[in-house]
Amino acid sequence: MAENADMILPTILSRCQIVKTDPLQDEDIAVALQEKRGLDPERARQIAFLAEGDFQSALTVADTPENDDAGFLLDWLRKCWRGNGVELVKCTETFAKLGRENQKQFLHYGLHFLRELLALVVTQNPDARLRPEELKTAQNMASVLNFEKITRLAGILNDNIYFIERNANPKILFLDTSIQVNRIMKSTGGL
Repeated sequence: MAENADMILPTILSRCQIVKTDPLQDEDIAVALQEKRGLDPERARQIAFLAEGDFQSALTVADTPENDDAGFLLDWLRKCWRGNGVELVKCTETFAKLGRENQKQFLHYGLHFLRELLALVVTQNPDARLRPEELKTAQNMASVLNFEKITRLAGILNDNIYFIERNANPKILFLDTSIQVNRIMKSTGGL
């Protein structure tokens, strides 16, 4: 079983039968997480959204200690908007204490939130895959952020996942990210 056939040697690949499967439905993943891991329905649904059809990814998230990524993300984005240096340094300290895997999980959740926010901005569709508090924040942010700003924010979070995997100092990385997010949010006109 492989997710990327390009990474398999041609001699091995020539002796294999390729079977492609479609991503699983969110509802199916949520039900399976409730059965296999005993998660409550709301947590299982949230993990299913983040897994994007990959059950193995859903199991990995379910097996990590539960963090309130949504609450931390919304709080951090509000502090980035305000741009108070003391608050941002405190957020940086909290982020650094999470550990690498939880930091990456938080950033993946941030990408999920930005993807749903982008869909909200582009399509004006209120059926985003977010919880009520997250949806309210996303709707408020949609009035301030445009397509270009959201894609820049997503690029920063995606880069940070790469940097964390390569052992970047989380305090420096997250403080720099917080400052960049503030500048992007507060910028006017074209980027």
